[in-house]
Amino acid sequence: MERIFHHYEKWEDYQAGMYENQPETKEAIQNAIRVLSNPRVCEEAMYRVVTEWRYATEFNLSNTGCQRPWMGRAAVCITHGVSENITRIAWWQLLEEEQIRANEIADRVISKWKAEYQFTNEAPNLFSCQS
Repeated sequence: MERIFHHYEKWEDYQAGMYENQPETKEAIQNAIRVLSNPRVCEEAMYRVVTEWRYATEFNLSNTGCQRPWMGRAAVCITHGVSENITRIAWWQLLEEEQIRANEIADRVISKWKAEYQFTNEAPNLFSCQS
């Protein structure tokens, strides 16, 4: 897959405030932990990201260096509006098995998106593909 570029003002994650430096609150950290530690919630949020955030997804998932981290941060942002700086703090409060599971979910969603994207060469609607 070739690298895809979009101006940051088109990125839906940027528009949602993912890159803002939010204050570190207990509530925001707990919201991030709830998304990343619950497999069902995590997977649903990640599918929302690739379905609803076309430009941010194309830009970030065509960059092989940041796919997993971006997917987790985007899942938390799309669900609770929590910025990436808070999600980074929350990540280190997860149990190791919760981190592994969240990474496995991200890998599945990313693989499915890439396969569908390369086939159609347009942003896929993965909600219909969920089992």
